[in-house]
Amino acid sequence: MAVFETGGERPDVAARAASWVGDAVAGIRSKTVEPAEWLVRAVVYGMLAAVVAIALLVLSIDVVVKVLDAYAFPHRVWITELIVAALCLVVATGAWRRMSRARQQLRDHN
Repeated sequence: MAVFETGGERPDVAARAASWVGDAVAGIRSKTVEPAEWLVRAVVYGMLAAVVAIALLVLSIDVVVKVLDAYAFPHRVWITELIVAALCLVVATGAWRRMSRARQQLRDHN
């Protein structure tokens, strides 16, 4: 508290104003910056997971091709590639059907 020449005490207006501004900034930060931080982290980690998943998918397909070529069908790469392509087609067809069902359920729900 500040003491003035008149002898009376008055609350320190500057300290109260600074405290009020600090509280306001903290409140705004908790409602804007912190959710944005969470969203950005989710996007970054999601992209990282997608890149790792794609790399693992490519490497696993490469391993399957090499194993089939080396042990199952030596020197007949076209058979190996035909089998891998058929497996990829089956997986893609399953994913497409699942997506179509989900899309149909979404249309039915709305």
